[in-house]
Amino acid sequence: MEIDFLRRTRIRWVRIHPLPSRRLRSKNSMGVSYLDSIEKFAEAGFNLVLPIDVGVKENVGVISGAHLSKFVDDSYSESFKAVKQIESRISRYDPKIIYGIENEVDTKEWILQSMPTLGWR
Repeated sequence: MEIDFLRRTRIRWVRIHPLPSRRLRSKNSMGVSYLDSIEKFAEAGFNLVLPIDVGVKENVGVISGAHLSKFVDDSYSESFKAVKQIESRISRYDPKIIYGIENEVDTKEWILQSMPTLGWR
């Protein structure tokens, strides 16, 4: 539905946000994953701006004190894996892509990160 609407406009770049789980393959209530959405927009000919989270516990797992020194490497390693999955899934459509590697949260999210059920760092 959104794709059909956007095709009738001059918009050629779309920013697609990940699901709240921040997992590429987790599906929403309609059975669509972040990766599925990315592919649908790429197939429709849109260029993409894709946020890739770094430091979110769903990306890197829970970091213990003993492994804190590896936190940055582990974080970016998981983000790199995510980008590889995206690239392999949509390369046949040849979209232009800007990846937003996001490791700094905005003020609202900074406040929310201290709430235990939200999943921020």
